[in-house]
Amino acid sequence: HMKDGRIVREEVNKEKRPIEVAKKKDDEPDYQIPVEMKILMRTFKNLNPQQLGVLLIPFKAKQLLDHVLSELTESQLNLAENYLKELLFHNIDLSAFEKGLDLEFEKGGANWNKQRARKFASRIHSILEATEILNDEENIEKHHLFMAKYLTENFDLKFDEKLYTRLQSLLKLRMENKIDGFGLSEKMDLPVKLGGLGMYKNTADKIVREVEVIMLLKYTRE
Repeated sequence: HMKDGRIVREEVNKEKRPIEVAKKKDDEPDYQIPVEMKILMRTFKNLNPQQLGVLLIPFKAKQLLDHVLSELTESQLNLAENYLKELLFHNIDLSAFEKGLDLEFEKGGANWNKQRARKFASRIHSILEATEILNDEENIEKHHLFMAKYLTENFDLKFDEKLYTRLQSLLKLRMENKIDGFGLSEKMDLPVKLGGLGMYKNTADKIVREVEVIMLLKYTRE
């Protein structure tokens, strides 16, 4: 305080607090989350950066199973998921996988019928085969072309040349992580005159889910 131009009393601001320096927590990861993982995390809400390497396999198995099946009992699904993990870990081949699905509960199987087991194994084989092709880094520039062909055949899509080329372009954006699954779905659902594919939303969502599952399966952290 001042009086007649002279300082008569000084007060120290006791409320002033020292600047806190942000410290890195011990449990925080010391790496940057890759763009591909960030984009996949938008689609798969339970996916997190700590699920790397072998920890990612159970998550992949569950997502793949949920994607393909929806009408079996919990016991049948749980046992099938265990067999699927073994397949993704490369502990069994596709033939053993199919056999395990068909075996009775009492014999350690998932208790499916033979026809369902064969159909499911074939579906899984198709998806894993697509995953292997997308893992081929030497042909990365052709990945979107393969996916366009794969989706057209597996979902019986009927596009003219213009829309097929547009599908390829959209898939290229997704393969390059320039859009996420939601962005891809929006473009597929958008009217043709607005730059989309004019698909029904349910169909677009199914196709995008297929793409996202394959992208998840191919994902590995360097």
